[in-house]
Amino acid sequence: MDSVKGGSKVEEKEELKAVVLADSFDELFQPLSLNKPRCLLPLCNVPMLEYTLEFLALSGVVEAIIVCKAHADKLVAYIKQSQWARGHSQMKVVVRVVRQATTIGDAL
Repeated sequence: MDSVKGGSKVEEKEELKAVVLADSFDELFQPLSLNKPRCLLPLCNVPMLEYTLEFLALSGVVEAIIVCKAHADKLVAYIKQSQWARGHSQMKVVVRVVRQATTIGDAL
């Protein structure tokens, strides 16, 4: 977006932010998801969430907000030890826990 200020052009860059739903509020993946959130289940030995976060970072997203309910403690622990928690990460990752949500609509 360009704006003219005092005769000179000033470019304002909008920051991209993303919301990642890391919970589906159903039990379709049980028994696999009894002890681990579905987003941390491996796909080719890499947690599925990593593919999403990597795609967002490469797309220019500066902040990703992960929304979850089930196994939130495990998701928070995973993010804290991941590359996304380090200072040199190109994208800030925040986990929001919605304890009272029962549907995706509640979470949003």
